Amino acid sequence: MIPLLALAAGLILLVFFGARLRARAHTVVAFSSEGVELRRGSLPPGLIADLQALRLPQGHPPGRLEVLGQGETLTLRTRGLPDDFAQRVRNVTLLKRTQLRRP
Repeated sequence: MIPLLALAAGLILLVFFGARLRARAHTVVAFSSEGVELRRGSLPPGLIADLQALRLPQGHPPGRLEVLGQGETLTLRTRGLPDDFAQRVRNVTLLKRTQLRRP
């Protein structure tokens, strides 16, 4: 009975922590009035320059782009960015979709 309970508890922990690890962004890019900074992960050649060409509107607080998954499961989250700017960031990033990979 105890081994069965231990196995069930182990499976629950695996599902809980596995979902949390999978949901973590492998690449994070921060946008501020000073420019763009890669905080975690890596980007394809040229993408950081393309993102630096976009300028966060003056007076807007910093925001970030989070990249999760790759290929067909690629997800882009834009936190704290104005909607129109966030859409431009997503458009530029999706041009390099096939090159975005988990490290």
